[in-house]
Amino acid sequence: MKKIFHPASVAVIGASVKKEKIGGILIDNLLTAGYKGEIYPINPKYNQIKDLKCYQSVKEIKAPIDLAIIAIPAQKVPAVLIECATAKKAVKNFIIISAGFSEAGPVGQKLEKQILAIAQKYRLQIIGPNCLGIINTGNGLNASFAPNNFLAGNVGLISQSGAFAAAALDLGKKENLGFSSIVTIGNKTVLDETDFLEYFATDKKTKAIGVYLENIKRGAKFLAALKKTAKAKPIVIIKAGATVKTRAAIVSHTGAMAGDEEIAESLIEDCNGVSAQSISEFFAYLKMFSYFKAPKNKLVVLVTNAGGPGIMAADAVVKSSILNLYEFSESEKNTFKKILPNAGSYSNPLDLRGDATNLHYDAAIKELSKNKNIGSLIVIATAQSQTNAPAIWQSVASAQSYCPFPAIPTIMSDSITPLLASKTVLANFHDPLYAIKAIEKYYLWQNKKNTSIAFAEKIKINSARQRKSNGYLQEIKTRGRSVLLFSEALNVGKLYGLNVLPAPRISSLDLKKINYPAVLKIDTDKILHKNKAGGLIQNIKNPSELLDSMKILRSKFPKTDLIVQPQTKPGLELIIGAKHDDNFGPIIMLGVGGITAEIVNAKIFLSPMGNLKYLKEKIQNSLIGKLLAKQKINISLVAKEVKKVCELALENPSIKELDLNPILFYPNENPVIIDIKVICK
Repeated sequence: MKKIFHPASVAVIGASVKKEKIGGILIDNLLTAGYKGEIYPINPKYNQIKDLKCYQSVKEIKAPIDLAIIAIPAQKVPAVLIECATAKKAVKNFIIISAGFSEAGPVGQKLEKQILAIAQKYRLQIIGPNCLGIINTGNGLNASFAPNNFLAGNVGLISQSGAFAAAALDLGKKENLGFSSIVTIGNKTVLDETDFLEYFATDKKTKAIGVYLENIKRGAKFLAALKKTAKAKPIVIIKAGATVKTRAAIVSHTGAMAGDEEIAESLIEDCNGVSAQSISEFFAYLKMFSYFKAPKNKLVVLVTNAGGPGIMAADAVVKSSILNLYEFSESEKNTFKKILPNAGSYSNPLDLRGDATNLHYDAAIKELSKNKNIGSLIVIATAQSQTNAPAIWQSVASAQSYCPFPAIPTIMSDSITPLLASKTVLANFHDPLYAIKAIEKYYLWQNKKNTSIAFAEKIKINSARQRKSNGYLQEIKTRGRSVLLFSEALNVGKLYGLNVLPAPRISSLDLKKINYPAVLKIDTDKILHKNKAGGLIQNIKNPSELLDSMKILRSKFPKTDLIVQPQTKPGLELIIGAKHDDNFGPIIMLGVGGITAEIVNAKIFLSPMGNLKYLKEKIQNSLIGKLLAKQKINISLVAKEVKKVCELALENPSIKELDLNPILFYPNENPVIIDIKVICK
């Protein structure tokens, strides 16, 4: 990584004299951004590009090459990689700008597999293909085709999208957010987000890390790196990527309720990563982490010259589940009356009125800085006729040195834009609501960073049980089915200690010996949601009613097996499910169950790598935890059932989706699983 971000020499394979070509832009960027190392243009068409000698091939260059940037047609890339890897002084580090690989269809996918095979054979480190490149603002290395308009700072940016990185660089100048280094990973054939997260964790110039991802290549490794890095540096992540393609194949409640973004956000926050839902949030959080002190506590003070924005900000703090407004004592209010005699309000928000000058703001901030009980200060100023917005912004900038808490400027005026562009000393928030959101995230990160997340990279597998369950599932798949019948799913559940209420086939039973009231159901791999399809009849009181019910279901579902269960007494209906997620592998869901599972949609997602402490804490801190407390149901009992499903999911990677719905919980009895669905890949 050091040679990638701090190369002594760079070769540009596909360099060009034409400014509009990628190869021409790369050469121009390296020269104009201030890179001091050796630059070797490579293109058999030219002898010279600008003032640089141009080489026919890498093999002509006698000196070592730390980094090679490839910008040639995709089909030529494998041969060039081999040429570089087998040169007398082998090249090991590459950025492949070229597109036309896995994103372009079957031919490109084949080319990308060739690149991976070459990289593995020669131990090459490759960024891309199909990427924008990288930038290190500290040494003038612009090894990308992004313009040289970036602002240096302390944020490391990892982006799967080159376009997102280019937009971030451009917006960064407007938002006064500077970057230490930027890397775009494209198709991430070799190096991925986990590799660069680990790099930025050790980079002394990087204070905070921003990440844009559409998918996650090595879910468990990524979470482990995130967990470790977030103890020292905040990591703000946008996880994009629609789930439209996968939803067509979803059949279980768990699959329908477990969206990719929701899962990613939950697990990221487990590891103390910071999830952003929009570009505006992404920049707000990074600005907060980049420039400001951590909040000292949950108490916020608002200073304003305008009632409307101040009231909106106060409402946002009151609605926050994390922050609270600081309440001034009568003594503190009297002090403000002495130093701010013309103030409109001495409460919180502290309203300095529309004619407030920077001197009024100075006096208020200096007095507040003496208060050891304040957690954060938001300074709001609107552009009124007597408002000198740049001077007020400068007052807040100066306050950073003497305020023990973060003093955050929310100057709602474009008049400070030139000031922001000329001095990289502080960021501004044009909207107080984003400042409040950012304080919330900073407070949560600061208070969680030293806590131990109780899940591991590796888990203990019960090998004997795994062999038995895997063999059983494989046997069913050889019969041409991916959906298990009830009796088959019950057998799998029994291996993991799940108390599934038996439901034998009606044809094998003496109707007089059945426990009534009873429930009659269809049992088929073609219909998973029995109640929705009209394949379930409840509250059957005697053999006569059972016969009538059998006739009804057999007329609606001919040649379909019927199963019968005793009707259980009511309990708290929950759903415990598992789903194979494309980013993280098996994921566990706990939610409100029964036929309303998807309507109520109260749920949490858990990593199956978690121990009981982790499971209990997540359940305790959720709406489901409150529901359990109200019903006087022991959280440990629920966590133990979830743990069984964790083990089942981890030991059976061929399971695509699994539902225990409903599973009935009682205050003083063991839970009972009414229905179990297992769908294999």
